Amino acid sequence: MSNNTVKYEMQFCVGCYLGDALALAKSLLETNPHDESLSLTLVPGEAGSFEVKKNDQVVYSKKSTGRLPTAQDLGLGSENSRIPLVQQASGSQCC
Repeated sequence: MSNNTVKYEMQFCVGCYLGDALALAKSLLETNPHDESLSLTLVPGEAGSFEVKKNDQVVYSKKSTGRLPTAQDLGLGSENSRIPLVQQASGSQCC
């Protein structure tokens, strides 16, 4: 990985937010198509958690805000843009 790599890491409760994490990953990749300096890692986390790091710095934490991020929270869109929620096939929520 080069020194110019922008590293995103999403750590989240898989049972609660897998669909949301995948939607966010899709948004990041669509916003930066063909950008070989982008690194994206998905990490299973604690129950109810949803945290995003950019270059090892927390840029969003559901624990701090009590809500899921908007696109603007992550620098991906306008103030009212919300990352689309994706229904999980099982429809279950663990937390």
